[in-house]
Amino acid sequence: MPLLIEQHIDNAAKIGVWQIEEPELFFTAQTGLDPAIQHPRKRIQHLAARFLLNQLEPSISLQAIRSAPSGKPLTESEDFHFSLSHCGNYTAAIVSSSQKVGIDIEQIQTRILKLRQKFLMPEEELLLTQNIHGEAEAYTFGWAIKEIGRAHV
Repeated sequence: MPLLIEQHIDNAAKIGVWQIEEPELFFTAQTGLDPAIQHPRKRIQHLAARFLLNQLEPSISLQAIRSAPSGKPLTESEDFHFSLSHCGNYTAAIVSSSQKVGIDIEQIQTRILKLRQKFLMPEEELLLTQNIHGEAEAYTFGWAIKEIGRAHV
């Protein structure tokens, strides 16, 4: 099983990263979910993210997860706060029993260099490039921060 990271951040929060290598049937059997997502890659990412969430916190009912108007997955119960992300063959999840959380997983690609002016202000660009080695790495980090922020609006 390709669980790459499972870490307790504190007494209330856990994070996990999973490399998706299993077929879709593995995730549907494990989760009991059958999402109405047509695109095969998006469907398996959706299932794998929920599988990982269930590995981190088995008491969360996967069947009770709904999407907020923003697209962020949530449950009616406020017992746990969680965030899911996926990119390529990876999925990430974070869950907390005490506070709102967010996570974004991105693969570093040079195409982000062409998009940077669409999501970063000049002072943000400067801050990132002064503190993170490599432009693609810096702008990908900036993109991930913005993604998490949008999910919590």
